[in-house]
Amino acid sequence: MTEHFGGLVIVMTAGLFNAAFAIPMRHNHHWKWENTWLTFSVWSLLILPWFLVALLITHVGELLSSLAIGDMAPALSFGFLWGIAQATFGVSIELLGVSVAIPVVSAIAIILGAFTPVAVQHPRALLGQLGLLLVVSSAFLVAGLVFYARAAQMRERTSETKKSTVGLFLAIFTGIFGGAINVGFALSDRIVQRSEMFGNGARVSTYLVWAVLLAAGFIPNFLYCLYLMRKNKSGTVFTSGGSLPDFLRSTLMAVFWILATTLYGVSTTFMGKFGTSIGYLLYGSFSILFANVLGWKAGEWVGASRQSQKWFWVGMGLVLGSVATLALKHR
Repeated sequence: MTEHFGGLVIVMTAGLFNAAFAIPMRHNHHWKWENTWLTFSVWSLLILPWFLVALLITHVGELLSSLAIGDMAPALSFGFLWGIAQATFGVSIELLGVSVAIPVVSAIAIILGAFTPVAVQHPRALLGQLGLLLVVSSAFLVAGLVFYARAAQMRERTSETKKSTVGLFLAIFTGIFGGAINVGFALSDRIVQRSEMFGNGARVSTYLVWAVLLAAGFIPNFLYCLYLMRKNKSGTVFTSGGSLPDFLRSTLMAVFWILATTLYGVSTTFMGKFGTSIGYLLYGSFSILFANVLGWKAGEWVGASRQSQKWFWVGMGLVLGSVATLALKHR
């Protein structure tokens, strides 16, 4: 019970960092989107993950050379798919705001990301209590998604309807492919096992899995940002005056996000063999809740109609129902 409570606290903290990571982006007025997102991606998908590996994992060189391509294939392939979604995620946040984009993306991604690992690794478990709880929890999330989407449509003025619709489409696309990161993480147990053979603990070994996953995810993000910089001729913005504050805010985004991702990975080791399924649902649910609170505090719903705010709060209540349902697993 103590182990599960510790995992719950860690995954809740991860959800808070995940909800907060995009907030600094709203204050970047000198850089264009692609400048911010490229800086964020370099820090969060390359530098910080491998820095943690070098800091916390022993015999890194020997460990990496001992890994076969088959050992890394799930992390590399699903990491690349997730990287595509990560690029569209950034655009959806810019169009919809934190309090709508993160809930929509998280609701879809966590359902797919939670069901796939248990379906592949423990299919019979879906016929028991775990399967029932996952279905009920996911139903709450889907219902919450419907209310959030409706609230977002009602919030926007008529002149911004197209912007909201495009943002919602991108958020749904992102959610479908966003769960790939958890599938890759869940199927990368060979990397963890190999790391343990070199004297590293199971929880620390998850950092190596994230480093491989995120490096693969960096590729589509880099290519998309490069395309936008060539199209918009925004590469020179990096060296123009007034760039330092935007650079620091983009770096802060990366710190928040990598803390969220690695803390989630650690939390799954506290939750037993179904940790990557239950933990991912909890992680996404807490991300949604905290994103709502932070987005509300930041004024994203100022001036919205009373009816749209009612739909917003009903959506939050449904997400709370999703978290409460999963809590039954450890009673």
